[in-house]
Amino acid sequence: MQHWTILALASFALPIALVACSGSDSGSGVGPGSLSNSGAGGAVAPGAGGAAAAAPGAGGAVPGAGGTVGGVGGSVVPGAGGVILPGAGGAAPGAGGFVSPGAGGAAAGAGGTSGAGGVAPATGGTAGAGGGSVGGLDPVIPAISGDCPMFKAGTSTATVLGEPATIIAGAQKQGTGSLLFYWYGTAKLGDVSFLPQAIKDDIAAQGGIVFAPSAAKNTGGDCSGTGTWGLDDFKVSDQVVACAVKNYGINPKRIYATGCSAGGLQTGCMAIARSSYIAAVAPNSGGITIGYPKLQDPMRVPNVITMNGGAGDNVIVNFGNTSEGFDNYILKYGGFAVNCIHSSGHCGAPADVYASAWQFMKDHPFGTKPSPYASGLPMGFSPVCKIFTMTSMGPIGGY
Repeated sequence: MQHWTILALASFALPIALVACSGSDSGSGVGPGSLSNSGAGGAVAPGAGGAAAAAPGAGGAVPGAGGTVGGVGGSVVPGAGGVILPGAGGAAPGAGGFVSPGAGGAAAGAGGTSGAGGVAPATGGTAGAGGGSVGGLDPVIPAISGDCPMFKAGTSTATVLGEPATIIAGAQKQGTGSLLFYWYGTAKLGDVSFLPQAIKDDIAAQGGIVFAPSAAKNTGGDCSGTGTWGLDDFKVSDQVVACAVKNYGINPKRIYATGCSAGGLQTGCMAIARSSYIAAVAPNSGGITIGYPKLQDPMRVPNVITMNGGAGDNVIVNFGNTSEGFDNYILKYGGFAVNCIHSSGHCGAPADVYASAWQFMKDHPFGTKPSPYASGLPMGFSPVCKIFTMTSMGPIGGY
């Protein structure tokens, strides 16, 4: 198994960067002493009856109290979950403008009135297949800014706001597809080829998209602490999200991210910097170090599953610790976390662990709370994965 070592790149107080080297995988799979995952090892059986999808609510959410959407072209557009799509000018809904589904149930939004150029109120959302109870606020989808990429079935390339990318997509469907961002590691190692083919195929079969940037803007501030990605790279993500939801029928409650090493750190940063629309993330030897901003929206917190090589996952920092710090960050703000400690070294998440991570993301569409895994992980989940309970290890960059 290939793993990564360091290129020294200065970033804030901590240089972290990665290059390829040969050699066998290191690590025993035993996490650092401070790691804390529930369970004493081995497979974790589900709670009584196993994890089950929540039944629809008795009445769904109560419509807003007449909130309005202002701004030029501001509108509340129909879509799964009654997602708020601001028009030009970034209009925000007024009091009661959000339509929040009940516990797993569909809710029709009587909604507020539309602004200039606005369209009809949203029709409300439902919990996706396999998801838990969906409550709270809906994702906030960015406005389209500039030209959209052309999404088409198969593997293609595109340039979005000057950033090239590989796009893997299924045939277009309406409302069933997921959008998964994949971030590579330093020197473009650990690229989208590290994402198991079975996951790509499953995303395509549902009409979804894998979007994998093949270059970085790397401006606006170092988000991952590696000098590989910058905060401005998320401006590209915003455009992709806006275009994919509007033009390709992507379910706005199913927007996820993953990546390896520096890309795994960018994944953790994305969960924080774009919590307004990211549903769940799965960093592979990632988490957070330094450079990330404040949580974008404390009312909207993604759920997370981290994958790492524990005590043997070392490249300048220990990625068991960066994963743990990230899990603690998410728990502090009310999210749910699972941590998977394997013995396959840096970026070496085995196929069954990655499969469990993808299942976790599918089972946690935006706003899923409580987690359907709260009483135990489902049957068939990788035995190295455990529900994470909070520890004393905070993230390097603080909360």
